[in-house]
Amino acid sequence: MLPLHDEQVTGMDKETAFALLGGNVATVARNLGCTKTAVHKWPKAGPLPRPIADRVLAARVRLRAELMRAQGHTLDPLEEDAITL
Repeated sequence: MLPLHDEQVTGMDKETAFALLGGNVATVARNLGCTKTAVHKWPKAGPLPRPIADRVLAARVRLRAELMRAQGHTLDPLEEDAITL
């Protein structure tokens, strides 16, 4: 079993992260709540470090929930709790 630690790599690369969060540096940075400079420092090839991949996935969940609310969908309390953590 591999040890889990903050720098363990994931299967997500920069291209996938951009596809999930908007396609350009400015949109990705805004959706993550970080600077464009921080996004530019991501590795250009290979998997992203786990902390970055985790932030990308969390931002994607929040964006999806915002879209669902905007379309009039109601999220159940467990979904709301998970999104606002």
